[in-house]
Amino acid sequence: MGELTAVMVFAYVYRQYWHTNGPLSLGTTYAFLVLEFLLLQGSAYWASWLVESRRAERTAIVFGYRILRVLNLLLITLLPFVLLLKNFSSGLAIVLAIFALVEYINYFVVRLAFPLTEFLNRLIRWRFPRSLLASELKG
Repeated sequence: MGELTAVMVFAYVYRQYWHTNGPLSLGTTYAFLVLEFLLLQGSAYWASWLVESRRAERTAIVFGYRILRVLNLLLITLLPFVLLLKNFSSGLAIVLAIFALVEYINYFVVRLAFPLTEFLNRLIRWRFPRSLLASELKG
């Protein structure tokens, strides 16, 4: 629910900003859309766990996320180029791009969601467990 809530809140804030100040730069908009796309995937993934699914359905979900993992990596790889080429107007684009990268890592590589003290301890030791999605994609 957290990811879905974030998608809706970010979209609302983006819309309000658009109506108040005009459109954001293309680089900022691209970073925002990549982040929203990742958060929607996270929402869909966790929703798939709420519904009891058969093995065949799980296999199809995992296959879809294997494709999304590659697509997401491509979109994230393009972020610096879009930001450099499209002259972003603020640090907001960089913050959104970093947030998108962190979400990608959290979903597709290692689990980063821990209480602050545990996160800091794991960060110091550089010991993060594989994320549930990454485990499914590997297995």
